[in-house]
Amino acid sequence: MDAAIAAFLCLSAALPHRGGLGGGLIATIYTDSRCTTLNARESCPADATEAFFINRRDETVVGPRAVAVPTALNGLYRAFEKYSSKRLSWRQLVKPTIELCLRGITVSKRLSQDLVEFQSLIMNNSRMRSHFVNGTTGKLLAAGEKMLCPLLANFLRDMVDADDPVEFFYRGQGSKRLL
Repeated sequence: MDAAIAAFLCLSAALPHRGGLGGGLIATIYTDSRCTTLNARESCPADATEAFFINRRDETVVGPRAVAVPTALNGLYRAFEKYSSKRLSWRQLVKPTIELCLRGITVSKRLSQDLVEFQSLIMNNSRMRSHFVNGTTGKLLAAGEKMLCPLLANFLRDMVDADDPVEFFYRGQGSKRLL
């Protein structure tokens, strides 16, 4: 479980367009000769209604109204509490991702292609531009270039420093930063 948690966190930084803390997860866990499924899929906001989604296709696909409640962090932390080896702390599992974010992640060919696909969305959003655009050239990051993720590194550092990472993420200072 330790390796799965650490890998999920690293992949969420390296392949942010494919999943991560902003989404959900489903995990199959085999332990003590038993197979368990952990369902931590993202969910609709509590006050969402069917009427909200009718005739609002654009609003419900892109933008703040299109966001589901992310549940990956809750799932990861609950899996850590119940299934981890207990040889590594939560901090030790998150630390490699923090270091990766600060050192820089080499942009893969696939990520580069996806950035091109979403170029107009990226270029029209200052947060996305700061993350996916080369500050020197003003162009989308290309395969082989380094993508730095200092905001994610700081967020993860603050999360592991919190008394309760789940509380920090969903109801504490972390939730305010996500919005």
